[in-house]
Amino acid sequence: MAILSKLKINKKERAGSRETVEQRLRRQMIDRLKEQRGFVTADIAGQQIIKTTARYVQNKVTGEAIRQQVPVRIRRWYWQEQTGAVCLNLLYGTCVIKLQDGSTTIEAKDLAKVPETIDLVVEAVEAGELDGALKAALDDRRTKMRGKR
Repeated sequence: MAILSKLKINKKERAGSRETVEQRLRRQMIDRLKEQRGFVTADIAGQQIIKTTARYVQNKVTGEAIRQQVPVRIRRWYWQEQTGAVCLNLLYGTCVIKLQDGSTTIEAKDLAKVPETIDLVVEAVEAGELDGALKAALDDRRTKMRGKR
Protein backbone atom coordinates (compact mmCIF):
# COMPACT_ATOMS: atom_id res chain seq x y z
CA MET A 1 0.00 0.00 0.00
CA ALA A 2 2.96 2.31 0.28
CA ILE A 3 3.06 2.79 -3.51
CA LEU A 4 -0.69 3.43 -3.88
CA SER A 5 -0.58 6.01 -1.11
CA LYS A 6 1.57 8.17 -3.42
CA LEU A 7 -1.27 8.38 -5.97
CA LYS A 8 -4.26 10.68 -5.90
CA ILE A 9 -7.28 8.33 -5.84
CA ASN A 10 -10.91 9.51 -6.07
CA LYS A 11 -14.40 8.19 -6.91
CA LYS A 12 -14.82 9.91 -10.29
CA GLU A 13 -16.27 7.92 -13.18
CA ARG A 14 -15.70 8.37 -16.85
CA ALA A 15 -18.30 10.56 -18.52
CA GLY A 16 -20.50 8.88 -21.12
CA SER A 17 -21.04 9.97 -24.67
CA ARG A 18 -21.97 13.61 -25.04
CA GLU A 19 -24.36 13.04 -27.93
CA THR A 20 -27.55 11.03 -27.80
CA VAL A 21 -28.35 8.15 -30.14
CA GLU A 22 -30.67 10.37 -32.18
CA GLN A 23 -28.01 13.06 -32.54
CA ARG A 24 -25.44 10.49 -33.67
CA LEU A 25 -27.85 8.97 -36.20
CA ARG A 26 -28.72 12.43 -37.55
CA ARG A 27 -25.04 13.40 -37.85
CA GLN A 28 -24.15 10.16 -39.64
CA MET A 29 -27.08 10.46 -42.06
CA ILE A 30 -26.28 14.11 -42.85
CA ASP A 31 -22.63 13.20 -43.52
CA ARG A 32 -23.69 10.43 -45.92
CA LEU A 33 -26.22 12.68 -47.64
CA LYS A 34 -23.58 15.36 -48.19
CA GLU A 35 -21.31 12.69 -49.66
CA GLN A 36 -24.10 11.57 -52.01
CA ARG A 37 -24.69 15.20 -52.99
CA GLY A 38 -21.04 15.41 -53.97
CA PHE A 39 -21.43 12.29 -56.12
CA VAL A 40 -24.49 13.76 -57.84
CA THR A 41 -22.87 17.10 -58.58
CA ALA A 42 -19.84 15.29 -60.00
CA ASP A 43 -22.11 13.15 -62.19
CA ILE A 44 -23.91 16.25 -63.42
CA ALA A 45 -20.58 17.92 -64.25
CA GLY A 46 -19.33 14.75 -65.95
CA GLN A 47 -16.46 14.34 -63.51
CA GLN A 48 -15.22 11.08 -62.08
CA ILE A 49 -14.89 10.75 -58.30
CA ILE A 50 -12.46 8.35 -56.67
CA LYS A 51 -13.18 7.82 -52.99
CA THR A 52 -10.20 6.68 -50.93
CA THR A 53 -9.61 5.46 -47.41
CA ALA A 54 -6.48 4.79 -45.37
CA ARG A 55 -5.58 1.10 -45.10
CA TYR A 56 -2.52 -0.86 -44.17
CA VAL A 57 -1.03 -2.56 -47.22
CA GLN A 58 1.77 -5.08 -46.96
CA ASN A 59 4.88 -4.25 -48.95
CA LYS A 60 5.68 -7.35 -51.05
CA VAL A 61 9.41 -6.76 -50.98
CA THR A 62 10.03 -5.99 -47.31
CA GLY A 63 6.89 -7.53 -45.77
CA GLU A 64 6.32 -4.31 -43.85
CA ALA A 65 2.78 -2.96 -43.35
CA ILE A 66 2.52 0.55 -44.81
CA ARG A 67 -0.46 2.87 -44.41
CA GLN A 68 -1.69 4.01 -47.81
CA GLN A 69 -4.69 5.67 -49.37
CA VAL A 70 -6.50 3.01 -51.39
CA PRO A 71 -9.58 3.48 -53.59
CA VAL A 72 -12.88 2.08 -52.36
CA ARG A 73 -16.08 1.31 -54.22
CA ILE A 74 -18.59 4.15 -54.34
CA ARG A 75 -22.14 3.12 -53.64
CA ARG A 76 -24.55 5.62 -55.07
CA TRP A 77 -27.93 5.80 -53.40
CA TYR A 78 -29.61 6.99 -56.59
CA TRP A 79 -30.34 5.52 -59.99
CA GLN A 80 -32.06 6.64 -63.16
CA GLU A 81 -35.24 4.97 -64.35
CA GLN A 82 -36.10 4.37 -68.00
CA THR A 83 -38.59 7.24 -67.82
CA GLY A 84 -35.78 9.67 -66.96
CA ALA A 85 -36.81 10.08 -63.33
CA VAL A 86 -34.11 9.60 -60.72
CA CYS A 87 -34.88 7.53 -57.63
CA LEU A 88 -33.09 7.87 -54.30
CA ASN A 89 -32.95 5.44 -51.38
CA LEU A 90 -31.66 6.38 -47.94
CA LEU A 91 -29.39 3.75 -46.42
CA TYR A 92 -28.16 3.00 -42.93
CA GLY A 93 -25.30 0.62 -43.60
CA THR A 94 -26.86 -1.77 -46.09
CA CYS A 95 -30.39 -1.37 -44.68
CA VAL A 96 -32.81 0.73 -46.72
CA ILE A 97 -34.65 3.22 -44.51
CA LYS A 98 -38.41 2.99 -44.64
CA LEU A 99 -39.98 6.43 -44.96
CA GLN A 100 -43.72 7.18 -44.92
CA ASP A 101 -46.19 4.30 -45.26
CA GLY A 102 -43.37 1.78 -45.72
CA SER A 103 -42.14 3.49 -48.89
CA THR A 104 -38.40 3.48 -49.41
CA THR A 105 -37.82 5.59 -52.52
CA ILE A 106 -37.72 9.34 -53.11
CA GLU A 107 -38.22 10.33 -56.73
CA ALA A 108 -36.84 13.40 -58.50
CA LYS A 109 -37.76 14.64 -61.98
CA ASP A 110 -34.21 14.36 -63.35
CA LEU A 111 -30.59 14.24 -62.22
CA ALA A 112 -30.35 18.04 -61.96
CA LYS A 113 -33.10 18.04 -59.28
CA VAL A 114 -31.39 15.45 -57.04
CA PRO A 115 -29.12 17.94 -55.17
CA GLU A 116 -32.21 19.99 -54.24
CA THR A 117 -33.95 16.81 -53.11
CA ILE A 118 -30.97 15.81 -50.98
CA ASP A 119 -30.93 19.30 -49.42
CA LEU A 120 -34.60 18.88 -48.46
CA VAL A 121 -33.85 15.49 -46.92
CA VAL A 122 -30.97 17.03 -44.93
CA GLU A 123 -33.39 19.66 -43.59
CA ALA A 124 -35.84 16.91 -42.62
CA VAL A 125 -33.10 14.99 -40.81
CA GLU A 126 -31.96 18.12 -38.97
CA ALA A 127 -35.57 18.79 -37.92
CA GLY A 128 -35.85 15.26 -36.53
CA GLU A 129 -38.53 14.10 -38.97
CA LEU A 130 -36.64 10.87 -39.71
CA ASP A 131 -35.66 9.96 -36.13
CA GLY A 132 -38.15 7.08 -35.95
CA ALA A 133 -37.08 5.70 -39.32
CA LEU A 134 -33.39 5.99 -38.45
CA LYS A 135 -33.93 4.26 -35.10
CA ALA A 136 -35.88 1.47 -36.82
CA ALA A 137 -33.07 1.04 -39.37
CA LEU A 138 -30.54 0.89 -36.52
CA ASP A 139 -32.56 -1.81 -34.76
CA ASP A 140 -33.00 -3.73 -38.02
CA ARG A 141 -29.27 -3.61 -38.71
CA ARG A 142 -28.49 -4.77 -35.16
CA THR A 143 -30.76 -7.79 -35.50
CA LYS A 144 -29.20 -8.68 -38.87
CA MET A 145 -25.68 -8.37 -37.47
CA ARG A 146 -26.52 -10.50 -34.43
CA GLY A 147 -27.91 -13.18 -36.70
CA LYS A 148 -24.61 -13.47 -38.59
CA ARG A 149 -22.62 -14.35 -35.48
